[in-house]
Amino acid sequence: MNELGADGHGYAINDIDEVVGWAEYAPPESQAPRGALWGRNRIIDLGTLGNHHSWAEDINNHRRIVGWSFNADGNERAFLWEKGSIRELDNLGGNGSWAYGVNDRGQIVGSSENTEGRRRGLLIDTDGSIYDINDLAPPRLDVIFHGARSINELGQIVASAELPDGTRHAYLLSPDTLLRMDPPIPGTAGTINSIEITNATPGHRLYIAYGTTSRSTNVPFCNSNVSIQNPTMLGKSVADGNGITKIEFFVLKQAAGITLFLQALDIDGCHPSNLTRVTFE
Repeated sequence: MNELGADGHGYAINDIDEVVGWAEYAPPESQAPRGALWGRNRIIDLGTLGNHHSWAEDINNHRRIVGWSFNADGNERAFLWEKGSIRELDNLGGNGSWAYGVNDRGQIVGSSENTEGRRRGLLIDTDGSIYDINDLAPPRLDVIFHGARSINELGQIVASAELPDGTRHAYLLSPDTLLRMDPPIPGTAGTINSIEITNATPGHRLYIAYGTTSRSTNVPFCNSNVSIQNPTMLGKSVADGNGITKIEFFVLKQAAGITLFLQALDIDGCHPSNLTRVTFE
């Protein structure tokens, strides 16, 4: 590998003196910015998602690095780099996504376009579950979170939001314990699928909704939001004494190859789950 370092910027540092940011190769190589890791007396090129540019934004103490890169289609996409490999992260269904912060638990925050092309705050949990931060914030705030910059070990998130008058303010968000919904199993059309919901409040009623488009939608009877446009009820259940429930449903053969967004809502506590995107086989 040729030497990086003709020009560059550092954005974040962890507790073991490793720094991430971007750098350019020395001429005559391409001058495109590349995500870079400085540490252990060397510079590492983090690579790209198939194009020529990448930027590293944050690093945790387990050497997990997040940032964003142009992919082969020319879209800006969030990435995670670990153990020498870079991979694209899931998003809210739009073309663009950007990862800005990662904690030692592996939770990632940033920004993502939804299927309507609107930029929204993004949280990716340790199991890969994705959340629109607007669906986690109290509805009484009456703001729109376009992005999040950092997350600590307690899960507290630093984000910016736009007020109704167009001004922007900084916020510290301390999420409640998140309601978790697993992807459908087996994820196959023409058969019965099941979804397990955990971390619910025992005895609370849970609804599962689905739709083809991700967009923050108000639920009037609950004064809460889900991340699905025109949500349709898929099923409902009650959490058992351990805060767990499972819902089974039949998926028609005609659904093969169709991508759907699914989300659960605790209607007694007005808490949404993570948003799950699935393409039935």
